[in-house]
Amino acid sequence: MKKYSKRIGFSRIFKTIKSLNKFIVSFFCSSQFLFISCTNNSHCQEMNYGINDNNGRYAKSGDAKIYYEVYGEGKPVVLLHGGYSYIDQYKQYIPVLSKKYKVIAIASRGYGKSEIGTQKFSYSLLADDVKAVIEKEGKDKAAIIGFSDGAMITYIVASKYPDIVGKVIAMSGPLGTCGYSKEGLHWFETCNSSGFEQYRSETSILSFDSLKKIKCPFLLMVGDRDEFCRLDHMKEIKSNIPNSELIIIPNSSHVNVSPRNKELFERYVLKFLD
Repeated sequence: MKKYSKRIGFSRIFKTIKSLNKFIVSFFCSSQFLFISCTNNSHCQEMNYGINDNNGRYAKSGDAKIYYEVYGEGKPVVLLHGGYSYIDQYKQYIPVLSKKYKVIAIASRGYGKSEIGTQKFSYSLLADDVKAVIEKEGKDKAAIIGFSDGAMITYIVASKYPDIVGKVIAMSGPLGTCGYSKEGLHWFETCNSSGFEQYRSETSILSFDSLKKIKCPFLLMVGDRDEFCRLDHMKEIKSNIPNSELIIIPNSSHVNVSPRNKELFERYVLKFLD
């Protein structure tokens, strides 16, 4: 019985090894096929937006180098991320927009790979950084999409440098703490934004009269429950920007009206850019 058991044991081991070899060969072949397929299919690849050296570039702005990434060809579309966020906030936008446009995704000063410099922080300074990037990338007017802090920057760029801006989409962006609700002000008083207080605490980054200098089509989007954008404040912004439209998204907070909302992207953003 012992001898018979050993033969059975070795036989099973041999069959197991043989089966394992077949599995390894099969796995290697299928993996190789999958790899080849994925290299030819952009949907299979997970792009590391914000740290992609192949698409990364720098523009000099004052005493700082501003990092940005470029994808696709065509008319320029600039993406400005929100506070406490980064370029990859637009990971749903970039693959779609880059099929038709030249997407320029900027890392705000002091974020990620962008240098912070020594100049005093302000939204006006961040707007100058955007101008430096747009001008480095060519002479075409750019469409600009901004969320939160990014949206606030668009107001300044469009009013201060109207000749370089073709269209603007501003999502969930007030003119400063003057547009916050009580909940937003409470958040601001309790949050820890060490190093950025100088520009986050600006009561108003721009006067309402300055908005009248904006020449391009301007789309404003905001949630009806946004903690940082009172509706009366957003309506006043709209009334001072010529050729503007305000879309109020029902049952939505600050983060609901953002680049992560695919429905808004497909329903409003793409249509407005066309």
